[in-house]
Amino acid sequence: MARYTVTAVWDAEAEVYWARSDIVGLNVEAATLSEFVDLVETLAPDLMRDNGMAPGPITITGETALKAAS
Repeated sequence: MARYTVTAVWDAEAEVYWARSDIVGLNVEAATLSEFVDLVETLAPDLMRDNGMAPGPITITGETALKAAS
């Protein structure tokens, strides 16, 4: 069974979560984690079907993007 991961990356400068994912075409950006999860749960299954990807569980994880010091 295929398994997929979507990582919600918090960008403090832009104040949004954005997606890093192994699901082709999944480009999600949201102001809150709750909104991010809702978008992933709504969009990912359709994208997976449209791209001919095998169905499988989706794990959503989180991290913070750190700005490199100049």
